[in-house]
Amino acid sequence: MITRTMLTAAVLIGLLGPSTAFAQEPERTRQGFWFSGGLGWGTADCEACVNDRVGGAAAVLALGGTLSQKLLLGASLNGWFKQEGDVTLALGATTAALRFYPARNAGLFLLGGLGVSSRAIKTDVGNVSVTVSDNGTAALLGAGYDLRVARNLSLTPFANVIGVDFDGQGTGFTQVGLSLTVH
Repeated sequence: MITRTMLTAAVLIGLLGPSTAFAQEPERTRQGFWFSGGLGWGTADCEACVNDRVGGAAAVLALGGTLSQKLLLGASLNGWFKQEGDVTLALGATTAALRFYPARNAGLFLLGGLGVSSRAIKTDVGNVSVTVSDNGTAALLGAGYDLRVARNLSLTPFANVIGVDFDGQGTGFTQVGLSLTVH
């Protein structure tokens, strides 16, 4: 009987221990300056490629200020890069962005922004490097989730869609990755 009680207690402690640890998760505070930077993978429309959509490396860097526990305002730099042989393709966007947390004490956020974009195609022909670039406008839509690892530090998986326009010629790129966010 004593061993059954001890076994039951051990099972309950084993089951409740992790839930108690999660219940003691650091308080979600968003205040003052915030910063986020991360890497991932993405796809982009590519007119100069064999396939219409190609995969490549993605990067994001964002920073700003906290307006409230549910709303952050800042700037977001989003990029996509692909190198094949002697050709390097790059798309980028710089936007003024709002990060909205629908629930004050949750980690889920929605992201939106407007700004400027750039694209570049660089190729090396012999000893000569030729770069063709263009600038335009950009719109950013995204989502992410702050997984708290400390009071003001989160691992943040994210997914973004960036639409860009170059003199009436629309294109875009996507990003999926993981960033480190400091609140």
